[in-house]
Amino acid sequence: MTAFQYTHFQLDFLPAIAELQHQRADAGLADVGFLLSPGFEEGRNICVAFDQAGKLAGYASILPHSLSAQWGGAQVLRFDLAARKGLDQEQALKDGFLDWARSRAGELCPADGTPQPVLMARLDAGNLAAVDYLSARGFAYMESEYTLCRDLGVWVVDYAPPAGIEVRAWRMPSQADKETYLAAYQQVFAGSTFCMDDLENFCRSEMWMAGTTFSAFAGEQLVGSVMACYDPNLKRNAERVGLIEHVFVLDGERGRGIGSAMLGQALLYLKQRGLRRAQVDLTASSPEAVCFFESAGFELEREEVFLCLQVK
Repeated sequence: MTAFQYTHFQLDFLPAIAELQHQRADAGLADVGFLLSPGFEEGRNICVAFDQAGKLAGYASILPHSLSAQWGGAQVLRFDLAARKGLDQEQALKDGFLDWARSRAGELCPADGTPQPVLMARLDAGNLAAVDYLSARGFAYMESEYTLCRDLGVWVVDYAPPAGIEVRAWRMPSQADKETYLAAYQQVFAGSTFCMDDLENFCRSEMWMAGTTFSAFAGEQLVGSVMACYDPNLKRNAERVGLIEHVFVLDGERGRGIGSAMLGQALLYLKQRGLRRAQVDLTASSPEAVCFFESAGFELEREEVFLCLQVK
């Protein structure tokens, strides 16, 4: 029987994890640099396993995600795991990772009368083996997320913003700018755990070096924003896909065409930099957002499901 040695993440494990990511399209995290984000607490929220030969067998991680009304206000921790392709005793490896995740979740969320934490796994809806594995261990369906893509070779409409609104490229150069952005973001996405540390970490990433927001201002007030970014490394991004993220418009400003004006400029930005496709991820619980992007030429490419387990 294969035995595995489990340990916390260390920086010198990154090359082996990157190789595993390259081998497995279903690995949980696409960019290994993401493992350096503050939410992983310098590797304490990442578990790495090696086989008896000292070769990386897989890894798992948990990351604070949001507070869930569906789970009584519990802290939701995103749970990802990846195992080496063709590995013997893969189920035993995953069971070990799940035991670690339960234990670590308990450490992160003390028993002080608040709801017990929830582990949330995000899986390709077509990956029935992974869905069945977690379902058999008590995970329940929570919601679905759609990935929509748009061919940037197709004409992009550059909508003019409504009167009194200016849409401009804005990279939040100062700390005050970042605070303004985060305040507006949190106003729209109440309960989100996205914080200043997360924003600053992203602003130091390669993705942001090749990206910007297109933000809408009414005078000096930020009323909406769309983030456009992409991985400039052609080895990792051979298909030249650009990402549309963090799309929001303040409640009182919706329905005026601000979103269309911001999105049009963001798509043109990606197209002018040689990107071939634009991609956005949306939850199935936001049908208005799905319709908005479909009206802008996006089409459904894949569906992912969120499975959750309340830790007891």
